[in-house]
Amino acid sequence: KRGQQEIITNLASMAHNIIAVEDDIRFFCKAYKFLCEIKSLGGVYSFPSISGRNIKVKRAYDPALLQRHSYNQIIKNDILFHKDKSQIFILTGANAGGKSVYVNTVCSVQVLFQLGLPVTAAVAEMSPVDCIFTHYTSKAESADDESRFESECIKMKQIIDSMTEKSIILLDETFSSTAS
Repeated sequence: KRGQQEIITNLASMAHNIIAVEDDIRFFCKAYKFLCEIKSLGGVYSFPSISGRNIKVKRAYDPALLQRHSYNQIIKNDILFHKDKSQIFILTGANAGGKSVYVNTVCSVQVLFQLGLPVTAAVAEMSPVDCIFTHYTSKAESADDESRFESECIKMKQIIDSMTEKSIILLDETFSSTAS
């Protein structure tokens, strides 16, 4: 009986420890499944080295593209940010030219890195950021009778008020609904 009580006590303690890390276990299981899916679809990923100030990524791609295209059909891009300089990049080009895909790629790669996962690129040297802000234009109507332009201005102000020199801000077609 004493042995049974000890086993029950140990099992209760082990169960408590497993429950305490349940979210972590789920995260790692889903991350493993994600990486297996990328590999099964022919995608490439790599573990980035950590840089103090720069982001240098070679042959990066948005992993969502693997759902619709083979890896060889996807156009890969390089990403280069020097964090010792304040930088603003404005990406322009023809409609359906890949601008939004590039912004999504930058975001995906940075998020994967921040999570401690391999990134969807051939080679990467990356630096952590304190916050990733995104603003993607939405076709949805805004609440409280505010115009789409007003809603976007409010979102932009929130980003500007919250960002730091260590943040990355990714905007896609911001204010595109407003006629010149």
